[in-house]
Amino acid sequence: NRTKTLLLSLLILAVAGGVTILIFSTEPEASREGATKKTAMLVNVQQVAGGTYQPEIIATGTVQPAEEVMLSPQVSGQITYRSPAFVPGERVRKGQLLLRINPADYENTLALRKSELAQARSDLQIEQGQQTVARQDYQLLGDTLAKAREQLVLRKPQLQAVQARVKAAETALEQARLNLQRTAIRAPFDAQVMSRNANLGSQVSAGQMLGRLVGSREYWVMLTVPTSKLRWLQFPEGRQQRGSRVRLYNSTAWPDSSYREGHVYKLIGSLEGQTRMARVLVSVPAPFAENKPRLMLGAFVEAAIQGQVLPKAT
Repeated sequence: NRTKTLLLSLLILAVAGGVTILIFSTEPEASREGATKKTAMLVNVQQVAGGTYQPEIIATGTVQPAEEVMLSPQVSGQITYRSPAFVPGERVRKGQLLLRINPADYENTLALRKSELAQARSDLQIEQGQQTVARQDYQLLGDTLAKAREQLVLRKPQLQAVQARVKAAETALEQARLNLQRTAIRAPFDAQVMSRNANLGSQVSAGQMLGRLVGSREYWVMLTVPTSKLRWLQFPEGRQQRGSRVRLYNSTAWPDSSYREGHVYKLIGSLEGQTRMARVLVSVPAPFAENKPRLMLGAFVEAAIQGQVLPKAT
């Protein structure tokens, strides 16, 4: 019985193995077909000829003031007048009165300095008269003295002292006039008021910041340009010349067709710290011109710089 069982098991295993081999040997094979069709690439051939070419360099930058000043007084006192134009956002003209400090104390000082000068000049006239008397007496004496004693007899030291007092009085009077003029605080150039820190009745001291003004005749745009593109730019060699023309765009604030024009002004002599690109300064005149988009300080703009014309370029 054991022998029959062993033979039967071997027979079953042999049949199973044969069936397995038969299944794998008759399995169909997959065939690969091309998913793309190879075709020749179409190209356009054009005849290259030399001609005049003007490259355009695209750059970005920020708007900065060309002139800026922190307005501060040179004398101290109480503000007694404030111009209605001295408010943030208003534009003022060069020399326009913005603030006035109470001039009473400085007017009194000026009057005092005038009287001191008049007294010093009167003393000078008296001393000059005494000089004449001393010279006549010395001539009547008919004697010759040493140079040092002669100077004393002729009252030369006294004359020099009085002349020094006159000079000091004149200087003090001029300083008093300057201080009185400085009570009127005026705009140093055509500007726009950016901030104000003083009002009527404010007590201010010399050097205290009263407001911030930025020039309204011209704005600057600081562009970053790859150093390899600098050779295409034209920089002015004098004040009468202008550099490459620049068109400025602000897609976030201006209509698509709007732009402002400027010109390349200066090349800053150092690279930008992070990007290692050159910094080019662009001058934009009349930033508040009517019927043109207005430039805003700190705005991010795009620039198209017209490079130098390249003759016979290919």
